[in-house]
Amino acid sequence: MPPVVDSFVALDLETSGLDPNRHGIIEAALIRYEGGRETAVWHSLIDPGIPLHPEATLIHGLTSRDLEGAPRFAEVAEELLAFLGEGPPLAYYAAFDYRFLRAAAQRLELAVPPLNRWLDPLPLVRSRLGKGKASMENACRIYGVDPGEAHRALDDARAAARIWLLVNESGDGSGDRTGGGA
Repeated sequence: MPPVVDSFVALDLETSGLDPNRHGIIEAALIRYEGGRETAVWHSLIDPGIPLHPEATLIHGLTSRDLEGAPRFAEVAEELLAFLGEGPPLAYYAAFDYRFLRAAAQRLELAVPPLNRWLDPLPLVRSRLGKGKASMENACRIYGVDPGEAHRALDDARAAARIWLLVNESGDGSGDRTGGGA
């Protein structure tokens, strides 16, 4: 059996919409885990410099007013990427967060770890629960993880990490990397 991957940086982004080429990151949270224990946290609201899509606000509850005075991505990018370090990054449905982070970083001529280095609990949960039942909300309920305030970056990053650790502990595919969409 492969070793359990219990050291990583859990990451979650909230965005102003769904298209990384037209919308921006409005909240980022990264949590470093070492040996399965939370050791450091980085979190920031981010002003995307564009209006929020109304449907995005319905999901995460953040408004333009919440982002007043928040730094732009360019102001926090180096600090965020330094915290991410060697990772590996972990995100629930990693491809979404990866696409947004990569697009924002590329505009600044910065790089992010390639998607094949990211950890993603979604394919593991999907293999156990089925494709249509693998939402983070269902995974939290099934695995007994407190979702906190769903669709807020810090709570979602923490929930993704807890799900990953529980799925790995149970031997349901430790070491698996990213998979397809939700």
